[in-house]
Amino acid sequence: YHRGVEDVRRVIADSRIYVLPSYREGTSRSVLEAMAMGRPVITTDAPGCRAPIVPGVNGLLVPVGATTSLAEAMIRLIDNPDEARCMARNSRSIAEQRYDIQKVTAHMMEIIEGGQWAAG
Repeated sequence: YHRGVEDVRRVIADSRIYVLPSYREGTSRSVLEAMAMGRPVITTDAPGCRAPIVPGVNGLLVPVGATTSLAEAMIRLIDNPDEARCMARNSRSIAEQRYDIQKVTAHMMEIIEGGQWAAG
């Protein structure tokens, strides 16, 4: 755990696996950052955490509060570096496909300009 890190890129770059054992979370920016940097992700099945994860493809999901499952997931990826590398590549690919800022912005503009955005 690193409290108050200004440049998370260095911390993520020094890690082979990204772990977020959150009990509750909105859309996790840190998970998206780890994916963008090509890291496999282990996180909980809390709604905001699980959204960008395709289990077994770019990471692993564990039940909230299940410390034994969390430890087993970490051991699995440490003991299986080929699987971890494959998930890392997939994380980067999913981040580029789903969360690229230009693509997200273009999609939002289509919604707004297409009248699908309800005026409040």
